[in-house]
Amino acid sequence: MTLTFELIEFNSRRLLRGATAARVAVFEDGEQTDVLWMTPKDLRANKREYGPSPALDQALAHYRSHGITR
Repeated sequence: MTLTFELIEFNSRRLLRGATAARVAVFEDGEQTDVLWMTPKDLRANKREYGPSPALDQALAHYRSHGITR
């Protein structure tokens, strides 16, 4: 099983309200299996478990650009 990710959106309005802002599609062996709202902690955990991912890096960069690192 290979999991990959795609950043669907980063919603700054949700972030301003204190909600999770990165919406990420999850693919298992090339088929979309889920769509999740992920925090920076979730993103880092998925990188640790499933390896490097440009989509997860992109989502983390969006959080960092808004001053969120936790």
